[in-house]
Amino acid sequence: MTIQCRRSRVKGIEFEGTLLVVPGLPFNFGATYLNATYRDYRNAPSGPVQTAPPYDAPPLLLSVDASGKGLPLAPRVTAALAVQYTVNTKIGNWTFATAYHHNSGFSWEPDNLFRQQFYDLFSRQISYRPNERFSISIWSKNLTDKINAAVATTRAGPAGYPFIAAPTRTYGLPAGFESSSNLERDASARGGGRCILPPFPKGEG
Repeated sequence: MTIQCRRSRVKGIEFEGTLLVVPGLPFNFGATYLNATYRDYRNAPSGPVQTAPPYDAPPLLLSVDASGKGLPLAPRVTAALAVQYTVNTKIGNWTFATAYHHNSGFSWEPDNLFRQQFYDLFSRQISYRPNERFSISIWSKNLTDKINAAVATTRAGPAGYPFIAAPTRTYGLPAGFESSSNLERDASARGGGRCILPPFPKGEG
């Protein structure tokens, strides 16, 4: 059986921008403030932790009034900052990039009992391109090895509160090669110019 919320409200503000401190050193930044609540959600499912061993969820999920509680997966504040610097040398182009993402935390379910705490993620990448055809990079995500959940839910009974952890610290060493036809097609699509994209998205996790 599916129980739907009758009414909810989402309000917020978002901004983003780019600040060019010096030529070749852009700072991309953005932040979001969100106020998302249920206005009328009676009979919402809930599975509070049992107070006696084995501290699992109740055999049957309860029904609660979630009106006024926050919507799941809706953090109050998120923010991101990405910095990229490219150095052109006689032996090729070097690009250094770092990214930061903040999440203030959120509830996984309508009753707001099962929460993801706030977390901060840092990433870094160094890329080298000796010419138009070849490139090699080394990157690392979640540098501080922060542990947080990617998916979490409540199950009635002994199953309790299963979750899937998000990736911890990861590394990569990709290399690339572009044929002459690809370079010509890309240059034509860009009007002969060249575009360097930030290596990381503004928001992770």
